[in-house]
Formats: sequence, structure tokens, C-alpha cells
Amino acid sequence: MTGAVLRGEVGVIGATVRALHVGRSGGAKEVSTGGGGHFSLRGLLSGDYAVYVHERGRLIAHRRLRLVSEDHWRIEVSGTKVGGRVLDGGGEPISGADVYLNPAEDRSGYGTSFGKTDREGAFVIPDVAPGRYRLNALAKEHAPGHLHLNVDESDVTGLELLLGETVELVMSPRRSDGSVPSRVVLRLFDGGGRRLHAEVGRPDDGGVVRFRRLKAGLWNATLQDDHNNEMPLRVEIPGDAGAIHMPPSGRLLLNAPELGRDRVALRYRLLDAEGRPYLGTPEFSEWIPPDAQDLRLPAGHWTLEIEAGDGRSWKLPATVADSAETALAIP
Repeated sequence: MTGAVLRGEVGVIGATVRALHVGRSGGAKEVSTGGGGHFSLRGLLSGDYAVYVHERGRLIAHRRLRLVSEDHWRIEVSGTKVGGRVLDGGGEPISGADVYLNPAEDRSGYGTSFGKTDREGAFVIPDVAPGRYRLNALAKEHAPGHLHLNVDESDVTGLELLLGETVELVMSPRRSDGSVPSRVVLRLFDGGGRRLHAEVGRPDDGGVVRFRRLKAGLWNATLQDDHNNEMPLRVEIPGDAGAIHMPPSGRLLLNAPELGRDRVALRYRLLDAEGRPYLGTPEFSEWIPPDAQDLRLPAGHWTLEIEAGDGRSWKLPATVADSAETALAIP
């Protein structure tokens, strides 16, 4: 398969093109563009591909493309810009804030664009392809902020991300045997189950953890210890959650020998006993190898909705017990 990366009618030389086969496992195929922005990717199978183009480490294009035979892909770099300002709660600009733009449905890590604010709190991210995005801003001594936006062929400017002052959540996590974990990870989610923030906390000599880069509010959250035991909880910030007793998680092993043999990837989502998506997996996960699924879950009754890259799908029940392994085979 051959192709070209173009900015207008001018080829982009020295860009990195990565192609990930949607629905099949295996690493990304990667190549650099030469004269005229041309490139050649060998050994690709027919099917749909997620294609990412980076120039000097910065994402300049991403497309979902279909390969039928010896196609020639023309990838045009959009001139669309996303820009705005990052401000504190009093409306004052925040300089040096990191701004990240992530495609809403991308979990590969290849699709992230980034920028940094100047002295006026302003930022510009160029060459943004049309699509749905999540814009995140991080700055020292401020709670993170985010926006959801749609980008078409027109520039998106005048955005404002307001970062409030950080507040603190205090807790005393304990494992089921009463021991104190060496570290815990707190993840906060919005009402739709999208992850908004993650922070690592380390207990002090008294076993107390202080999370200091949080935004005030009542949040759905998960807490994970250094043994990968994880539990859902609801926290009010700022506040003191007191003693948190973390039961040992169970392991759910997903066995899919036929899919693994044929290198057919799968994606899944988890539903709890009441049919609600488990925190952090509101939508289907990105395509992943079927032999890589070793899930750590709180004890309880679960349902896995599974899709395979070849179009097959399953809805399978599973019961997970504390500190136990449960094997789940795809028929």
C-alpha cells in the first residue's frame, strides 16, 4: 500500500505514519514519509485502519481508512486550529499550563495533541483533524479542567478552560488484613463514566493519604492499591473519607483460543449486577489482543459484552469472588 501526506498540495517530508489494523491484534506498522510526502507500508492485510501522522513528535493528522487491495491513501493535513485561554477561578491567565487534545474515541495514545500556554494563558494547537475531542488542561496548584468539543473544517477559537483552586481529600486506606498499602490511585469520573482525573497518593507514617490536586464536588471514584485491588466509592471533596477498607479483588480470566489463533482482536465493556457500565469503561474498550485479558475486579456478579473484530459478539455472565480466579471462555 502506498500513500502521501500533503499540506495543501505540498508533500510533508519526514513525517511518521502509523497504521493500526482495527479488529486485529498486532503492533502498528510504521514508516517515514519521503520526497513529496510519499510513503509505502508493506504487509498490510485488507480491512479498516486507524492511521496517525506525526511531524516532529506532534500529531498532524489521523484518519480511519479502509484498505481493499493495493490502495493509494491521500492523507491531507487539516489547517484547522484549536485555541483559547486557560484561566484561574478569578479570571486571571495561567501561564505554563499543559493542554492536551485527545480524540474522544481514541485509546491508543497515538492521537494526543498538546500545547502550552503563554504569559497571557493563551494556547494554540494546529493541524487538528475533524472529529470529537476532549480538551484537558493541567497546571501546578490548580485543579485540572476539561472541555468536550467538536471540530469541523473551521478554526475553533476563543475557548476558555477555568481551573479552580485545588482542594484536599483525606483518607486512611487499609487492606483486608489491616495492612497499609504503599500507594493508592484515586480516579474520578463524571456522570457518564468518563475518567476526569487520576492521582497517586502515598500514606504517611500514620497511614493517612492526602490527595491535593482535586476539584471540589461529589464524585464517583475508584480506589486501587499497590496489589491491584480496586473498589468503587463515592467521595465528597474537600473532605475526610475516614477509614477505607479495601477487600481483595478477584481475577477474571478471559479465554479466547480461536480468536487468539486467528489474531482477531476484541473489545469489551463491563456491566455490574444492576446493568450499569463499570466506572472507566462506559463505552467499549479499544481493540485489544484476546490473550491479554486478565481483569482485576471487585467481588460480585458481572456481565461482559464482547465484540470481535470479525463481527461476532457475545454477552456472558461471570461471578467474581474475593482473591479467587474465574475463567470465562468465549464459545
